[in-house]
Formats: sequence, structure tokens, C-alpha cells
Amino acid sequence: MAKSVNKKEDIRNAGSHMMAKIMEVTAVLLLFVYPLFVQDYYFDILRAKYRFYWVVIVAAGALCLAAGLIFMFIDKVEVKGENTKNFFSAFAPKNWKNTFHVYDIALLAFMLSAVISSVQSEYLYESVWGNEGRYSGSFLLCIYGVSFFLISRFLEFKKWYLDIFLAAGNLACIFGITDYFRLDILHFKTRVNPDQWDIFTSTFGN
Repeated sequence: MAKSVNKKEDIRNAGSHMMAKIMEVTAVLLLFVYPLFVQDYYFDILRAKYRFYWVVIVAAGALCLAAGLIFMFIDKVEVKGENTKNFFSAFAPKNWKNTFHVYDIALLAFMLSAVISSVQSEYLYESVWGNEGRYSGSFLLCIYGVSFFLISRFLEFKKWYLDIFLAAGNLACIFGITDYFRLDILHFKTRVNPDQWDIFTSTFGN
């Protein structure tokens, strides 16, 4: 019996560790790479940042889902799916109070309202993708929601996350300061009209 319990805990811990590692890579990409990421300098910076963010979150979600399915299979073979049963039981109505917090429910309601709003819009395509409003459509709003649940459920906070975020911020600030003095050390403004140089700064655009 004790051996079965230990195996059950080992599988659960291995699954949690795998999810945490996936989200650790995600955190590095969002905290360090994302602030500095550009493709064609300022000419597509909004689209490039948008694409980077949603691709990272969708990939993280897909990897977590794949890892979850693998561990569900292992769980079924090794301990007759005991961890899987416990996981899904948390979503039973009687357990919602322990599974979902007030802010979880508020976020889910917001995501649902965004989807309903888009479906009822006369401009469905634009409402979903936000291509007429800096890409802030219902798709991106739902991606924000997905990222919240992935991070809040699977990420194990580590102090060095703040260190790499501060490092990326410092690099962006240094670049921004040099922009203020019109040094353009990374040649971001070579093809930009000189009258518009002061509109754009660092790796964040305007």
C-alpha cells in the first residue's frame, strides 16, 4: 500500500516538475527575450511583439497539454489513474469553491464577455483579431487569460526571474537613453524619416 502511495506521489511530482520547467522557459522568454525582441526594427514592431507573445503562450499551453496527457497515460498504467481522477474531481461543481478563486471566476467571466461581444459585433474579423485596434481583439484577451492560468497554476516563482527582467529592462532603458541623445547605436532609425526619430525609442516603438 505504501509503495502504491509513493508511486502515486512520484508520478504527481514528476508531472508538476515537468509543467514547472515548461513555464520556466516561458517565463524567460517573456521576461527577458520579449522586451528586447524585434524583427524589422520599428517597421513591424507592434506585429512582431504581438506574434511573439501569442506564439509563446500557445506553445506553452500545447506543451503543458501534451505533458499532461503523457502523465495521465503513465498514471493510468502505474496507479490505475488515481492522480487523474483526483485532478478531474477538482472540477466537479461541489469542489468549485476550492478549485476556483474569486479572481479566477472574474477573469473567466471577462473572457466570456469578450467572446460574446466579438460574436455579436458587425465587424467579427476585426473584433476577434483586433487588427484595427493594435491587435487587442478577443483573441489576445483570451490569450492573456490562458497565460494567467498557466502561470498561476504551474510556474514556480524564483527570485532570478526578477533579475533577468531587470536586466532586460536595463538594456532597454540604456538603448532608450542613447536614443534620446540621437546616437542610434543599433541603427534602428537608419530608414526612419529624421522628422520621426523622436517618436520611436528603445525596443518598444512609439
